[in-house]
Amino acid sequence: MGLFKPAWMSKNLKKARRAVMKITDQSLLAEIAKDGYCGDVSKLACEKLTDQALLQDVAFSSHHRDTRILAVSKLINQEFLASIAELSEYNDVRKLACTKLTDQALLKDVALYARDSDVSKLAVSKLTDQSLLAEVAKDCYCGDVSKLACEKLTDQALLAEVALHTRNNDVSKLAVSKLTDQALLADVAVYAKDKHIRQKALWKITDQNSLVRIAKEAHYEDVRRGAICQIEEKSLLEKVTVEARYEDSRQEALYHLMAIHAEEIYTAGHESNDKELLEILKKMEDFIESIKKEKKKKGVIILNTLLAVGGVIGLAVNLDDLLQLIETLINFIKDLINSIKDNNADVRETTLTELENHLKKMDYTTVTGSLPPAFQRHILDCLAPNEWAEIATSSKEVNSRTQDETREILRKNSATIPRVIQSKS
Repeated sequence: MGLFKPAWMSKNLKKARRAVMKITDQSLLAEIAKDGYCGDVSKLACEKLTDQALLQDVAFSSHHRDTRILAVSKLINQEFLASIAELSEYNDVRKLACTKLTDQALLKDVALYARDSDVSKLAVSKLTDQSLLAEVAKDCYCGDVSKLACEKLTDQALLAEVALHTRNNDVSKLAVSKLTDQALLADVAVYAKDKHIRQKALWKITDQNSLVRIAKEAHYEDVRRGAICQIEEKSLLEKVTVEARYEDSRQEALYHLMAIHAEEIYTAGHESNDKELLEILKKMEDFIESIKKEKKKKGVIILNTLLAVGGVIGLAVNLDDLLQLIETLINFIKDLINSIKDNNADVRETTLTELENHLKKMDYTTVTGSLPPAFQRHILDCLAPNEWAEIATSSKEVNSRTQDETREILRKNSATIPRVIQSKS
């Protein structure tokens, strides 16, 4: 600058201010706003700036914090504001830039890429576009920001997408907790990679057809088994035995059907309903004869027969186990029918007691009033250690308990057990 400094660089505040007041060149004003010796002079130069690009430069580069804030307050260019909200070194400057943002796509970028979570959260609070909120919930590395975005989601399809694809497991759980659409919950149960996310989705499903879909299609054995636990209609269980992709699901559904018949036998025996017992006996005998005809197929069969309400069953099962189960049930039926015919109450009660003891050993039966073994195994398999602790509140060392002890805790704490398990207890 030669031997003489420009007047605006004078340490005499009045002289410097008078010099700035006379300047109209936008580039020079920006230089003063960035490099001015005195904060008052810097701010005065910034007040005269109108060029948006130069204001952005000042907002990033001024030596004076107040001047940066003033520059941001004069900015209206949304892209410039977004870049400052993401990258400025001062938190209050970033926040001010964010408060002036209205462009939804740019707010999404700030939410994802801002230097601190406070600005990201502020951006999320201004977001209203559901698809952009879903992007933040899925892709943000900060769990708190992702969670805040998820809390603002109401679109069911987007919630399901977040549940399946977010980086953060807690956000996935939150998304599932907000889901009510049964088909979308089934999607999460079928496709979620995390076991506990699959189970949380499954526990919210009440629609029987959605449960059948899971039992038939899900790749993961734990969720298939859990779905079969909740299917209550015999015709739908039959459908699973015919159409399920995996052998274990077909077999599990069949044994669930057998448990339903066992309960029907127990109830009919209590009511001395020999007519219903005869009908069940006929079904069981027809079924066992069909199995015996296929006995030569080395224990694994493709079976077509009529069962329950007349559905056609095709399944792969262990014949010895199945035959033994059905023969046992047939014997109970015959004993009950004979006791009713002979009007022998003592024999009937003895038979019912033996049947009840047998039911306690069977998966899926609920007639004894305790949690069915299949449900017990399912819930124990799916609980995370911290979730065990929530249920077994009296235990100091939950993981040291045996499964039987933990099942007993589950029974006694039914209020904390998921709805589907509770409804079966």
